[in-house]
Amino acid sequence: MTATHDPEAAAPPRAAQSKPARFKPTRAGIINLWDYFDEEFAFGDGRLALRGHNGSGKTKALEVLFPFVLDGGLDARRLDPFSGENRTMKANLLYRGQDAEHGYVWMEFGRPAGPDEPQETVTLVIGLTAHKNWERARPSFFITTQRMGIDFGLLSADSRPLTAKQLAAILGRDASFGDRRGAYQDAVDTRLFGLGRERYTQLLDLLIALRRPLLAKDLDPVKVSGTLSAGLSPVDEDLVEQAARDFENLAAVQKQYDDLAAADAAVRAFLTQYTAYLRAHTRHQVDQVTARASAAASHVAAIITAVRAAAAAGRQEQQAREAGESARISVDTFQARLSALKDRDAYKDHEKLALRRSQLEQDKTRLAQDQQRLASARANVDSLQREADAVASRRDELGGARVGRADHDRRRVVRREGVDRVLERLSLVDARAGGADADHVGAEALRRELKR
Repeated sequence: MTATHDPEAAAPPRAAQSKPARFKPTRAGIINLWDYFDEEFAFGDGRLALRGHNGSGKTKALEVLFPFVLDGGLDARRLDPFSGENRTMKANLLYRGQDAEHGYVWMEFGRPAGPDEPQETVTLVIGLTAHKNWERARPSFFITTQRMGIDFGLLSADSRPLTAKQLAAILGRDASFGDRRGAYQDAVDTRLFGLGRERYTQLLDLLIALRRPLLAKDLDPVKVSGTLSAGLSPVDEDLVEQAARDFENLAAVQKQYDDLAAADAAVRAFLTQYTAYLRAHTRHQVDQVTARASAAASHVAAIITAVRAAAAAGRQEQQAREAGESARISVDTFQARLSALKDRDAYKDHEKLALRRSQLEQDKTRLAQDQQRLASARANVDSLQREADAVASRRDELGGARVGRADHDRRRVVRREGVDRVLERLSLVDARAGGADADHVGAEALRRELKR
């Protein structure tokens, strides 16, 4: 038994995967109703199979559980298509002849919320109260996210069913809908299906129609069609025409699908090759980027070194400027001191002394030259003396007195002429030297020696 009927269940798998999972019944229960005191049924993947002999309560369980928990209607025809108007909900509650009784039916729906999240659950609870003086039982409706038997219970400490007020106090005001069946149906549709009031009503009618007795024993297409027509509203003519057109276009759609499949295969083959090309190209580009990054790192290191060198050079330049400025100040200071020294009398006397010393050096040089000439003249005189001695010796040899006197006079003349030339040069030296130094004294001594 499935809990829902979803017209979109036949949608393509890819579209269904994009929607959240549907709610499926996981558990259901009956409390204090007919022969069931506190019975719980477990569903497997939204399905429930009931087995048992006739009269064991299979039909009664279906009658009070499904689709009663979705519908909430107490009409006997909607509860039990088999028995007509005989088995009412009041009869189910007062089955053992009690004066008044409370009972509950509930069903839990669940769906996975996410890979790492707990299952999302919704529990539908319908409380039923009957009294022998009432014409029919009175329902109360509840919808909660709490779990029956885990977060709350429907029996009191003395194992008596709770009243509607007690349960409303436990579940909260938001979970209670009182006896408002329409509000309860809208809330169930909104929480579990999202079909809308009209489609939700059609769903309930179809479920009730499909529960008619012996529907599959003698399968008559006319009866099946009538049953489905009774449970489903007529299909819009526009939808029928659209479906017919869609069938006609199936061949074109199939061809388009085949073309798209071929294009998809071609694109996949191209993508395989192109991916390999892109990987190789990307690897090459990455290698180039790595090489450029290494070169850039080298350039950066060189730039850093150059910046440091430029900074050091700048510091040295600043130091040189400071040293140059200090030197310029020192030069200016020394120039001022030199100018002051030059203005002093001592410096001027020093200049005169230097000039006098230069003149003396020149006179000394000339005196040395005169001494050389004097030595040359003396050598001349010695040569003339030797000649005179030779003449005297010749005269003696010849023995004449007159000749001797003549030679003697001639020697005196020659000697005087030579001495006079020397004295003349010494006078010139005297005039230049001014008679104030040792060279002048030497010249005087030489003059006296020659006059003797």
